[in-house]
Amino acid sequence: VGDGGVGKTTSWTNIVSALSKGELCFFENQAEDKREPLKIGYFSSEDPHDSVIKKKLRLNLANQKNIKTIPLKDKRFQKVKFNSQYLEGLIIENELEVLVFDPLQSFIGDNINMGARNAMRSTLNNLISLGEIYHVTIIIIVHTNKREMAGGRNRASDSSDIWDIARSVIFVGDTNDNDVHYFSQEKSNYGKLQPTTLFKIEDGVIMNIGTS
Repeated sequence: VGDGGVGKTTSWTNIVSALSKGELCFFENQAEDKREPLKIGYFSSEDPHDSVIKKKLRLNLANQKNIKTIPLKDKRFQKVKFNSQYLEGLIIENELEVLVFDPLQSFIGDNINMGARNAMRSTLNNLISLGEIYHVTIIIIVHTNKREMAGGRNRASDSSDIWDIARSVIFVGDTNDNDVHYFSQEKSNYGKLQPTTLFKIEDGVIMNIGTS
């Protein structure tokens, strides 16, 4: 979760790049077990594939053989929805182990009111089901709420359900030092909250500068 321009895309492309090689992500000091390279699918309506995302993956030395996407300009992109059989088919056909959706709003369906909890829960339940059936880790990029005084779970834009179903919630933002960004775990269902990682972005690559 984060505002525009604070490093959300740079963060997830770093994560995807590391996972594609079986390496540590920028916020990890050590892995509990040896990590095998993973097959990843990402879908983004925020940034152009060729000029932005592919460049970031290349700068992070990703194993692009393990990374699949459907660009926004491809007509098939519109068929990628959380509750679509098409998405399930992509998981099966490409043996995907990680999915990235950027941002949430582009993949919930055209007639879904994000403020309606029943509608959102139904859509997200299908995504949970896909994750459990096919053992897929799902990363969803969410904007922050622009309302003044929004705090806690209400900082995530439009739908509290995404906070509820997520096993982990991470906020990305700027510190008072404009060159320093933070990567802060706000929720963790499977372990204790991890320290906040501080980082800088140099030539499109994240540089870990410590914790807070």
